[in-house]
Amino acid sequence: MKKILTIFVAAICCMNAWAEDFSWDGIYYRILSETNKEVEVTFLGDSYNDHREYSGTVNIPEKAYYYGYYRVTSIGKNAFAGCTSLKSVTIPNSVTSIANTAFTGCTGLSSVTIGNGVMQIGNSLFKDCSSLTSVTIPNSVTSIGEYAFWNCTSLQSITIPNSVMTIGNNAFLCCTRLTSVSIGNGVTSIGNSVFEDCSSLTSVTIPNGVTCIEYETFMGCTSLKLITIPSSIKSIENKAFNRCGLTSVTIPNSVTSIGDEVFRGCTSLRSVTVGDSVTSIGKDAFTGCSSLTSVVWNAKNMSNFALTDDYYYDLPPFHSICIQITSFTFGEAVKRIPAYLCYEMSNLKSVTIPNSVKSIENRAFESCSSLKSVTIGNSVTTIGVGAFSNCRSLTSIEIPNSVTEIGGYAFFMCYGLTSITIPNSVKSIENRAFEACSSLKSVTIGNSVTSIGNSAFYWCSALTSVEIPNSVKMIREDAFGKCSRITSLTIGNSVEEIGNRAFCCEGLQQ
Repeated sequence: MKKILTIFVAAICCMNAWAEDFSWDGIYYRILSETNKEVEVTFLGDSYNDHREYSGTVNIPEKAYYYGYYRVTSIGKNAFAGCTSLKSVTIPNSVTSIANTAFTGCTGLSSVTIGNGVMQIGNSLFKDCSSLTSVTIPNSVTSIGEYAFWNCTSLQSITIPNSVMTIGNNAFLCCTRLTSVSIGNGVTSIGNSVFEDCSSLTSVTIPNGVTCIEYETFMGCTSLKLITIPSSIKSIENKAFNRCGLTSVTIPNSVTSIGDEVFRGCTSLRSVTVGDSVTSIGKDAFTGCSSLTSVVWNAKNMSNFALTDDYYYDLPPFHSICIQITSFTFGEAVKRIPAYLCYEMSNLKSVTIPNSVKSIENRAFESCSSLKSVTIGNSVTTIGVGAFSNCRSLTSIEIPNSVTEIGGYAFFMCYGLTSITIPNSVKSIENRAFEACSSLKSVTIGNSVTSIGNSAFYWCSALTSVEIPNSVKMIREDAFGKCSRITSLTIGNSVEEIGNRAFCCEGLQQ
């Protein structure tokens, strides 16, 4: 009797060993749990390539029979991968899990019905399913994995339900026929390059729960003309909208940083509004935006831009397209105009600096060669180094009484400037501040100025008379050098130091 029992138990164990995988109605399964009677769809058959024979329509049942019924609860890794003749699949409600790459490379797959038990669309799940035109994502799904629909070149629209919270990196990369996307309000994270090179995408709404537009998210979306960036967004990362078809962009007040090359190559972009919380803009952010003509600037405390040693690589954000910009408007809450902001905007003709601005930083408007009119608000205290240098069309400017410092080179080579009044509030005129203002005919120096810097009025060849007030103690080297037409000069009685060639003026010598 004992011998018979031993043989029976051995037989059962042997049966369990080979019964882990089986097929039923042409689908291969693997037993997950004998106790719970659960199986998953697997890629294993009599040989490794058997799963590639799936073709036409496959309806996965809720139950599969193998010496009793088993509940189908999952689809395993690579279960249908490479089944190029598979046309459509129906996944039942009993399935709660679909493993990564389950349908990768099913190039003939055109439609998928996913049951409402599935909780995740895994990594590369439908990667390279180039015939897939439609898929309905059920409300049970909470996440879409990386590369989930990568290169689904026939997919035209997708609705992401409110249940989804995250969309993984590259999820819809290279879906070149995708025209519209509806993203549910539950989404809080959209990964890198999610819609990169979706060249037919015309509309997408970013839900309010998303706080960051990641690296290359919409890069290459050449048909995307308009996008609303919600007020939940805090940062826009590198190349997020690179090479998009956008015509206008409003960056909301919630955004604090804009990365490198964000709008680079957006050749249709005509207008940009920058929100008031932006404090940093990366290099080449607007490079190649050849149609950009209008900028509204609301950034209150933007950090200074700076040219590096690699001059042609690291330039201010608007530099490469500034030749097209004709309108640059400052918001009423702006506190400072950062260095190089409008550098070399050669078509900019007029600027109004609001009363809220405290400082105009170094070289902010340098080489704006068409700039004719500048209105400076009455709260500005500092005009930085080279702030209006080489603004050759500037004929007049009123410096308000709030200004205490005029930096070196501030109006250097402003050839059209004919007169200037330096208010009583100014303490010093720095080196070369008005050098080579060759049309400057009259200068009024306020009675609080204590020093006139090196070459401050050098080569102001149209000057005929100069009156230096009693407050001035130091007149530096070449201060009025090469002012060949000065015939009248009055120097206050407080001057303690006069530098070399300070008044090298031919008219006085005569």
